[in-house]
Amino acid sequence: MNPFKSIILTALAVGALAACSDEPGTGNPVIDVRNDIEDVCYGDSLPFTVKASDTEVALSTLKARLYYGDEMVSETIIRTKESDKDYSGKIFVPYLADKADGQARLVLLLQNIKFTITEKEYTVGLTHPDYPYLTLEDGEGNSYRLERKERYNYAFTGKMPQKVKGLIRAPKSTPNGNELTFGYRDNRIVEGSTDGIPFSNSRAGKYTITFNSYSLIGSPFVVLKLNGQEMASVDDNNSALDLNIAQGDILSPEGFPEYEDWIIDTDFFTQNPDGSLTFKPIGGSYRVLANSQLKTLIVRPLLNGEPARLQEDGSGGLWIIGTGFGKPSMGSNEVGWSPERAYALAQVHPGVYQVTCVAGKSLSIDDINFKFFYEMSWNGCLEGSDIHSTSDLIKTGMGQDIDGHDPGNLYLAEGVTLEPNAIYTLTVDVTAGIHDAVLSVTKNGFEEFVEKKVNFCGTPLTTSDNSIYTGIVNLSQKQELSIEGTNVNEMWWLDPDYFSYDNETGKISFRPVEGEYLITLNRANATLQAARMENGQPAVMTPDYRKALYLRGWGACAVSFPDQIGWDEKNAFCMAEIEPGVFRYTAQGANAAAPSVGERLSYDWFGIKFFWQKGDGGEFSNETNLKLTDRSSEWVTLSETGDVNLVDGKQLTIGNTYQITVYLSEGLEKGTIDFIEIQ
Repeated sequence: MNPFKSIILTALAVGALAACSDEPGTGNPVIDVRNDIEDVCYGDSLPFTVKASDTEVALSTLKARLYYGDEMVSETIIRTKESDKDYSGKIFVPYLADKADGQARLVLLLQNIKFTITEKEYTVGLTHPDYPYLTLEDGEGNSYRLERKERYNYAFTGKMPQKVKGLIRAPKSTPNGNELTFGYRDNRIVEGSTDGIPFSNSRAGKYTITFNSYSLIGSPFVVLKLNGQEMASVDDNNSALDLNIAQGDILSPEGFPEYEDWIIDTDFFTQNPDGSLTFKPIGGSYRVLANSQLKTLIVRPLLNGEPARLQEDGSGGLWIIGTGFGKPSMGSNEVGWSPERAYALAQVHPGVYQVTCVAGKSLSIDDINFKFFYEMSWNGCLEGSDIHSTSDLIKTGMGQDIDGHDPGNLYLAEGVTLEPNAIYTLTVDVTAGIHDAVLSVTKNGFEEFVEKKVNFCGTPLTTSDNSIYTGIVNLSQKQELSIEGTNVNEMWWLDPDYFSYDNETGKISFRPVEGEYLITLNRANATLQAARMENGQPAVMTPDYRKALYLRGWGACAVSFPDQIGWDEKNAFCMAEIEPGVFRYTAQGANAAAPSVGERLSYDWFGIKFFWQKGDGGEFSNETNLKLTDRSSEWVTLSETGDVNLVDGKQLTIGNTYQITVYLSEGLEKGTIDFIEIQ
């Protein structure tokens, strides 16, 4: 509306009303403010008490109006039926993003029934509240406390689903304050909305949600997409999207954090200069998984919505299960004998499957033992009579009684060691039938390796893939650790018996007693571990029960499932010696079917045992007089052979923390095993 016209219309309207009145513009409304008009915070309710009177004409309304500059942002109207009476009210002080501390104008208007108005104006100081904390509520009964990091900045770091949609609640900050709610509207965070804020991370697990109470900006908002289609969260590490893809189709990733660091599987994709990907296998139905922990895309062929099985005509899928192979590297993702981790080969032509490996990185240079399965299970594989190799480097087993190798298992020919960083392509051709498969191996040059340096307390760590770094370092108890070359922060999982992390300072300290330790820093999995050493070798327990104690068995992990410690001596876990002769293993209850880093002790079953060396030969049994403490009997039993098992029918709480402590400081005769829940 034209401003001039607006004024005329208003004047005409007032004139018309006055013409209908017997005595227009009469009376004398009087405003007597009874309280001090104090400064307030954004989000407060500003109280006022006014004695309203008019000795000539009956009163009509008392209006309180709040202005930010020339804009009226809030109004309260009170009916004034009686003269010479106190009227009290409050006017809300809106909370706006990026509104600087300053001043507002409070305007009080008292009007009588003859439209005579008296007006008073006050200046009100405005500041932002300084909340001690904020709370994010997700609508499903979960709440997360965002702690104050500095003025206006709040954060929560912890284990959360990949998506957390909720409201941020702010407590009253002053006597006149209000509990405020911050929600989502028009793709931004605003005060007063009851629609949840759609926080999302690249994966579930441990991450940080932040919120700035001044700018009303929060994070993270990570939505992974391929060709504009949103990927669905599968578990802590993976998001997935099922697609029908033709050979040569272009896929465009969106929202991938640090996408420049993602590792592209060259059997499935060619990466284009703009970051898009050209699909290389034959067309069909595929599931593409974005693994944000490994920073790679995993592709699996589908048949009727499920991982495809190799068909008699050679179509479908072909899968690797076994040891000595893993993409993007063995260190970060060795397949092992876990069907749920099976790797699908790329079908580059009908009935022709291919996998490209780098020796020493994704393929062991001296010890391979895997085979080709029909599906992601034990249900069928290429046996020794089904496949033969044309390669002089890699052979396929015919059976232990024939060539000393299991049927169909791949192995290196006698005397063969693969060249480090050499690129090998393994091709399986089943066009002649799935019982007449041919394996061929070609060498295609070398992958240039540029090592990214990482130093631990001044000691250079070594790596073959810029993922897993190891080194032996002398450390003392409570030593503050320095790490250069990678950012080890609150998002990492640090073995809680070896390391402590200070969230306020970002400093890491060493927990066990002084000694020589093997450090394993995994940049791909964001984990940090240690193990006691002696002269460069795994330490052995001394005659006075010092230095080393090893845990082995099922249902327990070094980091997380499915990588159980088991009974293989090479996986024996070195417990931390937190005091001389006192050894500890701290773990959270875990659901092996839905693993999460740090949840490394099965909630419903485990059977473990203690050894005084990494290999076989020395182990504790009940005959050695190692006993359970009384309080441990609620949780575990101790067999005659020294096996510690969860009590029948007993369950741990998934996510709660448990400690196993073996006390040997007073000698073996007084040695005890203590099992407690600490959270």
